[in-house]
Amino acid sequence: MTCDMRLEDRCQPIGGNFFKHIPAGADAYFMRHIIHDWSDEHALKILGNVRQALAGHRGGRLIVVDMVLPEDARRHPSKMLDLLMLVFPGGRERTASEWHDLLARAGFTLTQIVPTKAPYSEIEAVTC
Repeated sequence: MTCDMRLEDRCQPIGGNFFKHIPAGADAYFMRHIIHDWSDEHALKILGNVRQALAGHRGGRLIVVDMVLPEDARRHPSKMLDLLMLVFPGGRERTASEWHDLLARAGFTLTQIVPTKAPYSEIEAVTC
């Protein structure tokens, strides 16, 4: 089965303030390099607004593209970015277990973390 719809026919970028409100109506939300900018408190506010926008969509999806800190001492670009995020905007990089906990606190279930060839990962979650 092929799909004749182009991406711009299926997706709509919307401006706004994600600390106040996220428009409802979508069955999935995509955030790239956003959550790592913020402390857990602020990240939970953003994620809570996404969760509220997905209300009524059991299994609604959240896709986050950010770095995932390794749990061990191996080298990874996320470690330097973690220091920069702590100093400048007050955010942070997170380990897989920290992503799991943060998403759970916001009402999501982490379904998978997919590493990419770049130092970023695709973090997928669904509403509980």
